[in-house]
Amino acid sequence: MVLGFALGISVLTGIVVGLAPVLSASRTDLTESLEEGRGSAESGSRRNLLRATLVVSQLALALVLANGAALMVQSYLRFRGMEQGFQPENVLTVSLSLQGERYEETTPRAQFLDAVMDRLEAIPGVRDVGATSKLPLRGGSNNQVWAEDDPERLPSGGDGPLIEFSRVSAEYFPAMGIQLVAGRYVTAGDTATGQVGALINQEMAGRLWPEQDPVGKRYSYRTEPPEWITVVGVVRDVRQWGPYRRAQAENYLPYAALPDRMAGYRMFLILRTDVKPLSILGAVRQTILAVDGDQPISEILTMDQVVSSQFAGQRFNTTLATIFAGIALLLVTAGVYGVVSFHVARTSHEIGVRMALGAGRGRLLGLTLFRGLRLSSIGAAIGVAGIFASNTVIRSMLYGANPLSIPTMVIGALGLVGVGALASLVPAYRAASVSPVSAIRGE
Repeated sequence: MVLGFALGISVLTGIVVGLAPVLSASRTDLTESLEEGRGSAESGSRRNLLRATLVVSQLALALVLANGAALMVQSYLRFRGMEQGFQPENVLTVSLSLQGERYEETTPRAQFLDAVMDRLEAIPGVRDVGATSKLPLRGGSNNQVWAEDDPERLPSGGDGPLIEFSRVSAEYFPAMGIQLVAGRYVTAGDTATGQVGALINQEMAGRLWPEQDPVGKRYSYRTEPPEWITVVGVVRDVRQWGPYRRAQAENYLPYAALPDRMAGYRMFLILRTDVKPLSILGAVRQTILAVDGDQPISEILTMDQVVSSQFAGQRFNTTLATIFAGIALLLVTAGVYGVVSFHVARTSHEIGVRMALGAGRGRLLGLTLFRGLRLSSIGAAIGVAGIFASNTVIRSMLYGANPLSIPTMVIGALGLVGVGALASLVPAYRAASVSPVSAIRGE
C-alpha cells in the first residue's frame, strides 16, 4: 500500500511538473519568435516568469523545511542532554520473571534475589548490584496514599493523592546512580511487619509535606486499619514516564516488605560496572542459572540503550526533516543557478552592448548577482510567512522549543539569501567575462 501510494505520487508529480513547459510551449507564437530572434531579452518572458516563480517557491519551501529541521535538532539536543535523575553509563539491566510454585510467595522470591545479587557482586568488574520492579523512563503504576498528619487524607476521609510506587532492593539506588538527598537507605530492619521503612522522591516530599522534613513521617495505602510506612530517606527525582514528562511523586518500598498481592513476579537486576556492561553478560547468565537453572532470563539491555530508545521517534523525525531540508537546499541551489545562467545566456548580446558602451565588469557582476539575490530574498520573505502559517504543525513535533524562534528564522533567511548569492556567482563571473565583440557578432 505504501509503495503504491509513493508510486502514484511520483507519477502525479511527474505529470504536473511536465504540464507546465508543455502548456507554455503550446502558447508560443512561431512567427513572433522568428521575428524577435534568439538573442532578444524579451523572448519567452512568460517562461522566464514561470521559472522564477518555481525557484521562489522552492526557496520558500526550503526555508520552512530548514527552519523546522533546525528547531527539531535544537529540541532533540535539549532533551537528549537533560538530566533524567540517574546515571545510565556502565549499567546493565537483566529482566527476570520468576516462575513456578516455589515463587508464589514473597519470601522465596526475595531469597532468590538476595542469592543472585550476592553472587553477581563477586564478578570481576561489577561495582554495585540492585533490583527494581520497573526501569526508569518506561512507565509505572500508582496508588492513593494518605499522610498520617493530614486527617483529610486518612482512609476514612477523602481521596488521597496518586503516588507512583516501585519495589526495590536497598542497593538499587547506588547501582542506578540515584542520589540520596536526605536520610538513609533502607536496611533489613525496615522490612519487619508494622515497621516498614521506605524512600520517597523529592516530588512526593514536597507534595505531602511541603516545607517540612519528611524523614520520620508516616503514610499509608488504602487499608483498614492503616498499615503505616515510615519515610527513612529522600532521593532525587527520576523521570519514570519518559524523558518528556516531569518526574512524578514516587515512593520506593523494600521488595521483601510487600504483601504477596503487591510483590509481583518480574524484577530487573541492575549492575553498575567498571567495564563495558555487555562484556560480563556471559558471567551474569551463568551466575543466575547457578542459583536456579529453571528461571528464564528475558530482556537484557544497557541503560544507555534504554535511554536511547526513548528518543528513537524524535531522532527519526529529526533525521528525516534534516535530510529533506538538505535536499531542498540542493534543489534551490540548482534552481537559482539554472535561472541566472539562463538569463545570462539569453542576454549575452545585451551584456556585450553594455560592455562596448563602457560598462565595467564589476557593474555587470553586480547586476547578475542582484538577480539571484532578488529571487532568494523574495523566497525568504515568503518562507518566513510559511513558517508562521505552519506554526501549529511544527509545534506538535517539538518539545520545549519555540516554533517561532526569531533568531532561527533570521539565520535561516540570511542563509537562504547567501545560498542564492553563491549559486549566482558562477553565472555572474561568466557574464562579466563576456567578450563584447563575440557577443555582438553572435547576435
